[in-house]
Amino acid sequence: MVNGIDSKKIIVSFYNVENLFDTYDSDKTNDSEFTPNGKKNYTQNIYKDRIKNISFVISEIGNEYSSNGPNIIGLAEIENRNVLEDLIKHPNIINNNYSVVHYDSPDNRGIDVALLYQSNNFDFQESKKFKVKLIDDDGKQINTRDILLVSGKIQGEMTHLIVNHWPSRYGGKLKSEKFRKKSALTVNTIIDSILYINPNHHIIIMGDFNDDPSDKSVARISSPFKSNSILNLYIDIHKKGIGTSNYKGNWNLFDQILVSKSLIKSRKSKNLVLGNVGIFNEPYLFQQRGKYKGYPFRAYGGNNYLGGYSDHFPIYIILESK
Repeated sequence: MVNGIDSKKIIVSFYNVENLFDTYDSDKTNDSEFTPNGKKNYTQNIYKDRIKNISFVISEIGNEYSSNGPNIIGLAEIENRNVLEDLIKHPNIINNNYSVVHYDSPDNRGIDVALLYQSNNFDFQESKKFKVKLIDDDGKQINTRDILLVSGKIQGEMTHLIVNHWPSRYGGKLKSEKFRKKSALTVNTIIDSILYINPNHHIIIMGDFNDDPSDKSVARISSPFKSNSILNLYIDIHKKGIGTSNYKGNWNLFDQILVSKSLIKSRKSKNLVLGNVGIFNEPYLFQQRGKYKGYPFRAYGGNNYLGGYSDHFPIYIILESK
């Protein structure tokens, strides 16, 4: 332990960073609004400010447990690998020595999920992306974010991280619910493929699910083995009315982490047990004045740059070595 910080604690985090685009207009996606001549007037200075703000938040997550930020962090709403490389090279987190796992996904706007990890805390083995096949009422394919699977070892124990950003509630919660249920089925297919090979492997599922822990889609995430079932770590927090995003005055807990039962203290994990679970919602991450006082201090309000961080708060869990 150094200065009250326990080196045996592993911080696993997730953060929807709210539309982290570069300033270039891609001919493959609908990203023209995030350009200097687009309706958001998205200049290079704004881009640099966004990189600075997001990297600062990442540097602060779990500071009471670790001196170098989250050891593993999943991200949502990033445009491409270039913005990730700019992010990890910022002075705020360059000493965290993050490696990047990222694939371009078919999302029409060009936003993807990704994973950053520190190789001294996560022994990377392999990664895959999984397509979520969605069809609308007219029989047309809907392009959405892929689901990312990253496998490796934490403290010598095989651990699989599944990073999600499920379809939004655009068009209404009930009308769009079937798309999130389909995403849940895709996650279950991934879980099955892992645990049928070895039912004792650890699984950590993280993401912005665009549904709360109590909603049917998230509740569908499950394991084929009762001995290593999937547990949602954010159910109790949700029951307290605490959230990570706010819509029209109502808090939602769309950002969640679920884990396999193998990580709970009562199980037979040799080296790892689950510690604290939390939302990183420091005062500076809240809007401090105006109509939206008390909401997350977001980067954009409509087409106006506000200079904030994100419309979501980050979340995290602590894994402790035995």
